[in-house]
Amino acid sequence: MDVVGLKGDRVRLVPLDRSLHLENAYRWLNDPAVTATLKHHFGVSRSEEEAFFERSESARDRDLLWGIHDESGRHLGMIGLHVNWRMRCASGGLFLGARDAWGQGFGTDAVRVRTRFAFEQLGLHRVEGHTFNPSMRRIYEKAGYRAEGVSRKVFWRDGRWNDAHRYALIEEDYFGTAPAPATAPEGAEAPAPTPPGPIRLTVDQAVGAFHMLFYDSAARTWDNTHWLGARVLKCPTDAWIYQEILWDTRPDLIVECGTRFGGSAFYLATLCDLIGHGEILTIDVDTRYTTRRDHPRITYLAGSSVDGAILDEVRRRAEGRSVMAVLDSDHSRDHVLAELYAYAPIVTPGQYLVVEDTNINGHPVLPGFGPGPMEALREFLAGNDAFEIDRDREKFFMTFNPSGYLRKKHPPA
Repeated sequence: MDVVGLKGDRVRLVPLDRSLHLENAYRWLNDPAVTATLKHHFGVSRSEEEAFFERSESARDRDLLWGIHDESGRHLGMIGLHVNWRMRCASGGLFLGARDAWGQGFGTDAVRVRTRFAFEQLGLHRVEGHTFNPSMRRIYEKAGYRAEGVSRKVFWRDGRWNDAHRYALIEEDYFGTAPAPATAPEGAEAPAPTPPGPIRLTVDQAVGAFHMLFYDSAARTWDNTHWLGARVLKCPTDAWIYQEILWDTRPDLIVECGTRFGGSAFYLATLCDLIGHGEILTIDVDTRYTTRRDHPRITYLAGSSVDGAILDEVRRRAEGRSVMAVLDSDHSRDHVLAELYAYAPIVTPGQYLVVEDTNINGHPVLPGFGPGPMEALREFLAGNDAFEIDRDREKFFMTFNPSGYLRKKHPPA
């Protein structure tokens, strides 16, 4: 299939596709002549490259990757952008694996196409790149990027430390609205550059920047978080808040919509062990996971959280008990909204209805997700005054559940 992609004068940028690009990428990244131009020069195994493609397919909201093709459709190389949507900036790199394409302007045209897409389609404020490769430096310069500085001796290569050169373009430069740099009168010595002052951020900007960093580093942070050996896909500050909620409210039953690996259910059950009270009813359509722990306080239900039979069973177990609920299954707006309407009557006064992952769809992460938990929450609250947002549960600034800690009000006396 001929995919048009983003067109330039000499190249097309075609979205990363393993059927089109995997074999060439694997071969090129094991070609010493190609890797000599890259920081990564140790080669890759097939399984490593396949895993890279798999990760890339699941992170397309922030890691935009394309194959570089010429006008005939031949695959020449790869180019990408890592986007920080909160700060409207991106960094990127490229390599040409087809050696006979070197020095013919394909790289420069690819960078120009990517730059046009970044500013005109994505609305970014800044695009930057770092390189030690003289050819790549020339590409950036031809594409209109400004040299901003040198990071001295930042990585070891070929028996010596190498510098990295930073190039960047901001939207004022791209659209031609940046003021011209001041020049000294003829014969006068140019003034010394003014050193940059400290970067000052508002609280919201600082929190947002860290939130993006933490979320985008999932393999290191929240996707690599464990409780007594069980994998728990939660922000640690939210996990701590759950502990405080359980201590403060002592629910008889905690209904969890979305079991997945079972780590969160196990975490909540062990908290109940410490408190000496409570049990967990956890629900999921997917029963494939073998990592779920057996625990006397946990009951697993297989099915959709909004299925009638499942809801009947939840109501049966909840009757006459204090009930808390956690919504962490399908994150689409319609599903979360259906869960809110289904579980709001089951949650008892003084207990919590927690809507997880209200941070997605640009609040501030995953802006391309589409309407999700936050949009469902806002629609629900617009027509329901039985719950109030408990901002005290967001006291650590960092939460994956902004506005998502809903406490059910006691009815008026």
